[in-house]
Amino acid sequence: MKNRFRIPAILLVLFLCLNLLPFGAFANEFDGLPDDPLYKVVLAPGTGSGEEQKYEVYDLASVSADREHAGDCQFYFNESGAVAFNLSGNYCPFAAPSGCVFSGWSPDPSVTTVTNDTTFTAQWTEAPVLRADPEPPTQYTVSVSANPTEGGTAGGGGNYDEGASVTVTAEAAANYHFVNWTVGGEVVSTAASYTFPVTAGCDLVANFETDTTRATQHTVTVSANPATFGSVSGAGSYDEGASVTVTAEAAANYHFVNWTVGGEVVSTVASYTFPVTAGCDLVANFETDTTRATQHTVTASANPTTGGTVSGAGSYDDGASATVTANPETGFRFVNWKESETSETVVSTDNPYSFEVTEDVDLVAIFEADTTPPTQYTVSVSANPTTVGTVSGGGAYAENASATVTAAATAENYQFVNWTVGGEVVSTDASYTFTVTGDRVLVANFVENYLVDVKTPTHGSVTANAARAPEGATVTLTIAPETGFELGSILVQKVNDEPISISNNTFVMPNCNVYVTATFKAAVPISYTVTGGANGSWVKYSGLPYTFTVKRNIADEDTAGLFMGIYIDSYILPINEYTVKAGSVIITIIPAAMQRLSPGWHTFTFVFRDGTAATRVYIWGNSWYPATGDERDTAAWAVLAGVTLVGMGVIAALGCMYWKKQKNKSKD
Repeated sequence: MKNRFRIPAILLVLFLCLNLLPFGAFANEFDGLPDDPLYKVVLAPGTGSGEEQKYEVYDLASVSADREHAGDCQFYFNESGAVAFNLSGNYCPFAAPSGCVFSGWSPDPSVTTVTNDTTFTAQWTEAPVLRADPEPPTQYTVSVSANPTEGGTAGGGGNYDEGASVTVTAEAAANYHFVNWTVGGEVVSTAASYTFPVTAGCDLVANFETDTTRATQHTVTVSANPATFGSVSGAGSYDEGASVTVTAEAAANYHFVNWTVGGEVVSTVASYTFPVTAGCDLVANFETDTTRATQHTVTASANPTTGGTVSGAGSYDDGASATVTANPETGFRFVNWKESETSETVVSTDNPYSFEVTEDVDLVAIFEADTTPPTQYTVSVSANPTTVGTVSGGGAYAENASATVTAAATAENYQFVNWTVGGEVVSTDASYTFTVTGDRVLVANFVENYLVDVKTPTHGSVTANAARAPEGATVTLTIAPETGFELGSILVQKVNDEPISISNNTFVMPNCNVYVTATFKAAVPISYTVTGGANGSWVKYSGLPYTFTVKRNIADEDTAGLFMGIYIDSYILPINEYTVKAGSVIITIIPAAMQRLSPGWHTFTFVFRDGTAATRVYIWGNSWYPATGDERDTAAWAVLAGVTLVGMGVIAALGCMYWKKQKNKSKD
């Protein structure tokens, strides 16, 4: 009986030894700590929210590189063999004060060796606010010029911000006076000092007139046909009603034939004099002498010379028809044609007088004073509305006299429209000339020019063909989106926000100011992609920066200008810790910012005004960087469990062997 329990007792003792051995090896870990630690490490929140966190070291011998005490806080032996306390990456267990972000510890754990009680205090800085750079105001060019240039000077042109108030001034030269300011031929003001808000670029012309009303001018051009058969002269600009003489001179072996306008013969006289009533293009026709007929000379003169002028003199082929015309001056009348200055023979009383040329002729137009008083008519003029413009030219005129009435807008933003008689439009010219044949009541009509205010959109432009327009005028909008964009919407509204119908980019001007707003949208959705540095890695303590390249799917010269900031995981990277340059967008993060990141994956998000791009970067620790997780404790418990299982297995095997042996003995 005594021997029966000897072996089980031995096995029990062996089992207990095997199971208690691991506990002896780690006794210092579980129950051998002194009452007071050697020193304490305290994490303090500073101005943040949260309770202090304390980490105690009881035995320096228990500290190793794989011994983690809590979260991202680790004790380990540094390269010199001293115990150090590490805070992994940018770890902070405290809540930040309002408007602040965590910026590090004081003192810096990365350079502080812990050998006694040490407190690390969290530091906080004001969170950066990402703000879009203010866009510079749109500028427009206002140019000014004088018409005619010798009539005066114009000042006030230049480059101005949108909405700025600009004043342009006009100063007339001697013997001239200022008339009005025009843009594209339309009157915008009759004030010499004109102030207006800048809404678009414009070319203002200050118009001047001589102090005596300037006559309408017409252009007379002359040419030879064929060009090598002779020469011509007399072309130029002439006041309406002026007497003009054009001359044709044949080259050798050629002779002059006639003057034509539009293919129709107007004179066969080489020296042709006529009154200018409109612009004309005169052609002097020549032919060779082989086809030249016998020629005769027709001369014509006036008597008295102050009584009027004559036309139709020249060289004519034998048998040709000639016509001479007498033009009496005011206060004279034509009497008849005589053969010569000394002859009393009356040739004709016709005016004009036509005859067949068979010989040289010298004709004299006889004029005499007209004692019959001319019939007088009254021309009256008025402005409608009466307070916005001025009119002139009314008065008493002789029958068939030429009268000129003028109208000019005086109120700002008003323009002349037309002259009416009895409600019927007779002219749209501000300076209207006509022949007086009866009493006339002329009304100069003016309309208000209302403002077309085009708001400046982004990613495109919208311009109107007129900065101001009267009621009923058709305004045309020109829409030009930037590359990669298209028109999203366009709206024309009255000042009371009532919408106005728009069709084919045109609308009819109401009787009030309007404003135009437009939006442009991307022709395709905008997206950003990280093309350089995506899903890469960085080694701690390498001292190297990290560079990303971000590309926009729609080309934009100012893509870099759209960049706003960087998020790493959930916090904003300060703007002084990275650089940004174009091409497409190259972003370089400084080494110190990368160094603060803990080992593992981190998400980098790049924020632009119109989109974002994101990627991940893996941070590697170096050979002595503390591991994450309490690997030492895990290994100890694994050894303990393994020894226990082995011990139990050995006891079970020995027990079986003993039982079988006893059983065999009983059989024996």
